[in-house]
Amino acid sequence: LMAVIINDEDGRPKSIIASFIDISQRVRIEKLTKERHKKLDCLHWLGELVEEPGITLPEIVQGTVDLMPEAWQYPESACARITLVGKDETWCSEPFEETSVKITSDIWTEGNKVGTVEVFYMKNMKRASGDLGAKEDDAFMDEEYKLVESISGRLGRIIERFHAKDALHESEARYRSLFQESNDAIFIHDVTGKILEVNKKACNLMAYDRATLLSMNVKDLST
Repeated sequence: LMAVIINDEDGRPKSIIASFIDISQRVRIEKLTKERHKKLDCLHWLGELVEEPGITLPEIVQGTVDLMPEAWQYPESACARITLVGKDETWCSEPFEETSVKITSDIWTEGNKVGTVEVFYMKNMKRASGDLGAKEDDAFMDEEYKLVESISGRLGRIIERFHAKDALHESEARYRSLFQESNDAIFIHDVTGKILEVNKKACNLMAYDRATLLSMNVKDLST
């Protein structure tokens, strides 16, 4: 409301000119901008979480469900759950309450469904005036549907990375086993002939322990 008082020649109020400005659209835009910042913050902190040295996949998943409720329009009533079907494990934010008011997005790796991300509004949730829900009967924002999809997509890529790392470790373990248990003496050396690695058969053949052989050059073995 804006008002201007018009006085007469004696300085007494004669009339008032008033105008009303509807700021509801501006308030809605400001609220929408704030909500978008919350969702960007959630993705940012998820990225930071993944880069922590030595962090495990279960720790990443638990950290994700802990981060998620704060990114929603009603954080005090939001809760999250992530399930990995291959491991039959579930992680939930606290407090947690499963209700029919939810968003769900599946986690996929290499064309296979490996889990699900879910966000619920608990029974204590009450929609406020100026609610930003996508529909009159839907408390979730369009951006919140997109956020769940973004999180499930990122988790899929993270899981693939852990699977690749596990596969590499398994391959290395198989190689070490084949190397050590071979019936042939195996010497690994660089271009100068410096011995870098030997197996058990090589130690038995040369009658040296591993530490001694690693201090030698292949030329020493022929003298």
